[in-house]
Amino acid sequence: MLIMVVLIIGIVINYDGWLSRSVHNKSAVVRRLDLPVCHLGNVTSDYVVPNTVHFIWFDDKGDKKMTFINYISIVSAHRIQKPDNILFHCNHLPNGQWWERLCKEVRLLLFPKSKD
Repeated sequence: MLIMVVLIIGIVINYDGWLSRSVHNKSAVVRRLDLPVCHLGNVTSDYVVPNTVHFIWFDDKGDKKMTFINYISIVSAHRIQKPDNILFHCNHLPNGQWWERLCKEVRLLLFPKSKD
């Protein structure tokens, strides 16, 4: 599940990176996307989509260990895409050696699910 989310987000963000490199002004972005200006609102940068990556981690029991695949997915997004923020949405924090290593190497903004 985590890998599928990363791939989908990666595709969206990579498209945005291509778009921002190939088009340098706001009116050209609007023409390229064939959107009326009102759909973009106040565009304050060359990016249509913010350079933010979201990861989602759900664990029923709260004892799930992060695997190497989970770790390398997040590290790859951090090193290759160089996002402004990496948001980690979870209901329980992962544990294990790969989680400990990830916390030392990558700055994550944690968004734990609030207990309602």
